[in-house]
Amino acid sequence: MSQLANYISEKRQQKPILSMTHVVYGYPSIQESLDWMATLLAAGADFIEVQFPFSNPVADGYNHSRGLSRCTA
Repeated sequence: MSQLANYISEKRQQKPILSMTHVVYGYPSIQESLDWMATLLAAGADFIEVQFPFSNPVADGYNHSRGLSRCTA
């Protein structure tokens, strides 16, 4: 099993529903995004989806596109 599969299996033994959050790395700043990740984990998030900015995020919708364009500027 992969590390992720092992982690999920162990967590599912503790609780049936796991929570996942989303953070854009570097938004609004690198340090703030790292601080948010630490806060989310301390608050009990089981997973954090870290989105790395890229230049053409149109599939993510208007709001994500605006935020990501600030990270890549």
